[in-house]
Amino acid sequence: MVRGANLKDILTLACLHFESTAPDSLCAILLIDPTRGCLHQGVGPNLPQAYLDALEGLAIGPNVGCCGTAAYTRQISITDDISTSPRWAKFAHLAAEHNLASCWSIPLLDGSREPLGNFAIYHHAPHCPPPNVRLRGDRQALTRIMLNLLSNALKFTPEHGKITVTATVDDRGLGILVRDNGIGIPADQLPNLGKPFVRVTGQSDERKLGTGLGLFISRSLVELHGGRLDITSEAGAGTNVTVSLPAARISAAQAA
Repeated sequence: MVRGANLKDILTLACLHFESTAPDSLCAILLIDPTRGCLHQGVGPNLPQAYLDALEGLAIGPNVGCCGTAAYTRQISITDDISTSPRWAKFAHLAAEHNLASCWSIPLLDGSREPLGNFAIYHHAPHCPPPNVRLRGDRQALTRIMLNLLSNALKFTPEHGKITVTATVDDRGLGILVRDNGIGIPADQLPNLGKPFVRVTGQSDERKLGTGLGLFISRSLVELHGGRLDITSEAGAGTNVTVSLPAARISAAQAA
């Protein structure tokens, strides 16, 4: 949460941030009204206001567009072509009036898996999401790898810096890139990184130095999964850490 900001501003920022990463998308967040048991307007900064107004009081249930369905099933609801979807039979004309052709809705759940609302993604043309994939591996080990890499990125990236995580899937397998624009690593120290108890020296704040085991553990766990961990960096410009896992660990997963 953003300190001092109201809820509408926070939700708007979330929509705009997603739209900036997927320029053809139009996002909205609907919230559940617990007293009426229906969805009501949250935000949709680039959607027509008339369309958002029409969603006010949307029922929660099966075949109630994507948002009503997602809130009801507590699962992602995907319609790649609204004009042909039985789920949208009662609402297809409304979407067509505003040139909306596809919708994906992700339920927002609390810790008890009770729905709080929906994050909806629209497109002006029929649109399928990227294929879902399932990664086969040890959940705790994979979680530890990502926590270690993100912890390092956070530790050595200054305030107002930028950290991005990108995942790609192709015929070679899964690639995960953790990139930061932090202080970087001197070229002469890169060959020894990932060895036990080897730490980057010459950092401006020696208190941030750890034991040197984090990257060693991460690399070892990646290699146990048949993959590799590569690091590139430039002092003063930032660091890229890439985890590559083989195609044998990737399988298709049917969308919910």
